[in-house]
Formats: sequence, structure tokens, C-alpha cells
Amino acid sequence: MGDPRFAHAADVVRIIWSRDGGSIATVDKEETVRLWKVSTGLERRFDPPAQSSGAGVALSPDGRPLVGVAYERKQTCDVLTAWRTETGEIQWQSERTGEVGKEVFFVAEGRRLLTLDGDRRARIREAGTGAVIRELGDGGTGLRQLRVSPKGDRAATVDEDGRVQIWDVQSAEPRVDLDGPPGFITLVGFLPRGLTLLTASAIGGIQTWDVDT
Repeated sequence: MGDPRFAHAADVVRIIWSRDGGSIATVDKEETVRLWKVSTGLERRFDPPAQSSGAGVALSPDGRPLVGVAYERKQTCDVLTAWRTETGEIQWQSERTGEVGKEVFFVAEGRRLLTLDGDRRARIREAGTGAVIRELGDGGTGLRQLRVSPKGDRAATVDEDGRVQIWDVQSAEPRVDLDGPPGFITLVGFLPRGLTLLTASAIGGIQTWDVDT
């Protein structure tokens, strides 16, 4: 992609497409985040805080701003950061409370963020500031995985016991409790239209589920 001189120096561990398909955000093992224009190559590079470990990245529906999560070991806390994609400057950072984890998604047409935080709870936040608005349900304790539908209106979570729930993002309440998927659920993901959820189990089974029923 683009000029090889602009390639990551370390292995790329995450790739995120913008909703319009025009941009890609990539994260490498050294937690450097880069934003690429599909048509022209590298556009911006975003360096993480010092002593960082672990990163999640999300692109807003219009491709900006870019939002990343970095864990600062030195201060024993997690930081949610938003960068201006036009300049690479930091737009805002969350309070360093130790809550922010490694998953972040834009929801509600880019007006909100949904994060899976270090205390294994999922929270809805203001996209413009990172401030917490509410938690999913009773806090969604013990969550191992969070995924969001392409439209950003539904979310799927997997807890430590392998239980899968589908949530309405606007109300932050559960819509569906999946009834007895066989085996311990290890992965979930929405199909492109957002109407079907895939689950993968530890015994190798893959199932599809209607997100409304």
C-alpha cells in the first residue's frame, strides 16, 4: 500500500477500515498508529504516549477524528486519546482513571463512543470529550469481548463465562440473550448488514444468530 518507505517498522496487528472505505487505520506492535488514504498512501502518523502497551483504534463514520486507546505503564493508568486527522494533534484525552481498556468503537452516527474498559465493563462516552454517559445495563461486568454492528446501533458482548448478549446502544439495555450456544464462546462478530451475529466456540463450532430474536 503506497510507497514502501512509509510502511510500518514493526508488525501490523490491527487494521480498521473507515465506513466509506476511503481510509484505513493501522496499529503495529510498537503501538504506532497510522492513517492511510486508500487512493494515495500514508496520510498521518500518530505516536502513542511513552511507556504505552496495547492499543485500540476507531475511525468516525466520516473518517475523522481518529480515536485511539493507549495504556501508560509508567502511570499505571489507561488513556483514551482523540487525534485530529488533519494535523495529527491531540484533540482531547480522557481523565486518567485507569478505566479505559483496549477496545473503542464509534456508535450513534459518530456522536458517541463505546469502550470496553480495563475493569471489564462497557461504557458509552461522548465522542467529543470521552466523558462517560452510561454503562451497558448494570455495568456489563466481567466482559472479555465487545463488538459493534456496522451501523453502530447494536453491540455484542461476551463475558468471562462465555455468555453472549446483544445490546441496544441507544438505551444501553440488552435486546437478546443468546440461548445456550454450544461450547465456550471465544469470538463474536456482526455480518456486514448488521442483522446477523456469528459466534465461534472453543470446540470449533460456528453459529449464526438473528440479532433481533
